[in-house]
Amino acid sequence: MQIIGLSGGIASGKNAVAKIFENFGVPVFDADFLVHDFYENNPKIIAQIQENFSIFQGKNFIDRKLLSEIISNEPAKIKVLEQIIHPEIKNKFDEFVKINQQKNSPLILLNIPLLLEKNHYQTDKIIAVITDKNIRLNRYLSRFATQDNVDKKIQKFEFFNNLQLTDEQRLKNCDFVIYNNSDVEALKLQVQELFSKLNLAKNE
Repeated sequence: MQIIGLSGGIASGKNAVAKIFENFGVPVFDADFLVHDFYENNPKIIAQIQENFSIFQGKNFIDRKLLSEIISNEPAKIKVLEQIIHPEIKNKFDEFVKINQQKNSPLILLNIPLLLEKNHYQTDKIIAVITDKNIRLNRYLSRFATQDNVDKKIQKFEFFNNLQLTDEQRLKNCDFVIYNNSDVEALKLQVQELFSKLNLAKNE
């Protein structure tokens, strides 16, 4: 079984790529989805965050937007949050791998933020999703329902962007590249071509 990792900058389109692979029948480990679930449904994680982020004390869920604001204003808090979240994510990933090994799945896809930056996960191949920064910024801004406080949102984008590798660094550490500067159809064609390559490789 091959473990294929996705790496890309903020708003590069990793989730869109993962969804297309999933539509081709590839099991996808989505760390962001799990983290969101933890913030709402995992009492252990919620309690640990409350201990370290007093603003959430007395609440029965963690507001991820508020947490993101705190992190962007207090960068040192990132390590605290990672120490809470990462062990649980790693346990879930190990379970995911074991289940798919038992199913004889030929490929699985790992969609996790900062995959290359943190280097916590063993992968067989890495796909870099490369998107021009101005396009990523516009996509990031389009996530918000309103366009107020644009300067603050741009500042937040830059903060998270600076936590990540540059695309030049990413390209040096990947096995395959998907360029996501166009539309969904162009993205689908690239993913389909890469999926065919991976299928051929596993049969060699």
